Amino acid sequence: MSIEYLTESVRQKVGADPGLQTRIKFVVRGAGVIHVDSHTTPPAIVNEDLDAECTITVSAGDFASIMSGEMDAASAFLTGKLEVDGDMGVAMNVARII
Repeated sequence: MSIEYLTESVRQKVGADPGLQTRIKFVVRGAGVIHVDSHTTPPAIVNEDLDAECTITVSAGDFASIMSGEMDAASAFLTGKLEVDGDMGVAMNVARII
């Protein structure tokens, strides 16, 4: 999976106004970084390593599976396929969108 493809998947899921009001960073192993700043409308989604309240680290394949609905984000976390650093509340809110 390319970072561009995964970034576009995030854009589609987040939409114009996700109601999160936070900054989150996805570190996608083997692909790159996706940073979402939902303090703006529409959210700024870039492939830059910027500060965030919560960082989620996951492999490219598992991230693609989560984004497509084949894998549940909570299950991925519980099995160690997805790691969270920072505000767990933010991560839980993001899980309802992705």
